[in-house]
Amino acid sequence: MGLRANQASSETDSLTDGFAAVADRLKEYREQLQLPADTAGIVVAQGDRVIGLDLFDCPQTLTTLWTRLSDAYFFDALRNKRRRRKTNRRVVRELVEQVPNHCRLRTPTIGLGSELEIVGDGVVGAALLYSDRICHLSAFSDEKQA
Repeated sequence: MGLRANQASSETDSLTDGFAAVADRLKEYREQLQLPADTAGIVVAQGDRVIGLDLFDCPQTLTTLWTRLSDAYFFDALRNKRRRRKTNRRVVRELVEQVPNHCRLRTPTIGLGSELEIVGDGVVGAALLYSDRICHLSAFSDEKQA
């Protein structure tokens, strides 16, 4: 689990405690990696694996969620002490091209809008649609599916 790998202690295995334990390191990461202006999505990858892809309806939504979202990715990176390998753009392109082929409506939906689930050919994820627009799409490499 990420808590132990980050040497964070919590009697309840609370991720909140884990984030608090490495708050200074997360802040350093955020200061080193600034979100470019007008960015509505990100891809985080290492080697031959896309760790995560997050796409939002507009740059303002990503900006609003950036600290929380980036901290989750940074927290995961802190526990991975291995040397990071560069990712070939082909790896990202292949995952992105798989997403539309493996979307299906999840029923019943909870709340406003519609939910899509993404499952198949090495990709998993979900998307929230509202008024026929994607509010948030999140996808990840899934080695079990590949």
